[in-house]
Amino acid sequence: MATKDTLFKSKKPEDKAQRINDAARAIISAEDEARQSKTERLRALRMAQEAEKAANPDAAPAPKRKPAAKRTKTFKV
Repeated sequence: MATKDTLFKSKKPEDKAQRINDAARAIISAEDEARQSKTERLRALRMAQEAEKAANPDAAPAPKRKPAAKRTKTFKV
């Protein structure tokens, strides 16, 4: 049997605001979880890299870069 409640959805502003609020909170929660997992993953990689560096201190350091060649000024005549 069709009733007023089944035929027509509520169009109260509070209902719409609640749906928007719920959607926004779901998005924020998903982004927060993604950020937390990325932070944990990167932290674990950094710790592993630091442990490897501490275990092998006699490894050759990265070569230093040579300074770039200086540019000469040109004047238009």
